[in-house]
This record gives sequence, C-alpha cells and structure tokens, in this order.
Amino acid sequence: MKASNHNMLWPPYASNILLELWKKSDGSRVIRVIYNGQVLKLQKGHEWCDLNACPVDTFLSYIDQYIPTDIAT
Repeated sequence: MKASNHNMLWPPYASNILLELWKKSDGSRVIRVIYNGQVLKLQKGHEWCDLNACPVDTFLSYIDQYIPTDIAT
C-alpha cells in the first residue's frame, strides 16, 4: 500500500490495522484505514488515495492487484 513508515523496519508488538466502511450522507461509501489508532498515511509520491476517506471503488481497484486470482497453482 506504500504506507509511510520510514522509522520502522518491523511493526511494534501487538500492532493492528482496522478497516472501517462508512456511508456518507450522499449515499456513497468510503473506507478508512487505521493503523495502531491513527489514520494510515501513504508515502510521499505514492498518495493513490486519502485513507481517511477513500472511495470504495478506488480502494478495491488498488488492492485488487495484491489478491491472487488462482490460488490452486
């Protein structure tokens, strides 16, 4: 996801990632990504979405490249 973690080689013990699905007043849906209690920030130059309120279609389109299509092979 190109997360900004320049000071960490490994995540701290008991780290967590939380994905929240929000429905906005206009009916659209957004995803919020929280890492250890703070909204996840992306590396400069790789800001493909604001992870405080990323449209679902944008998020899924980006994540789709990391999901295997044929796990049997």
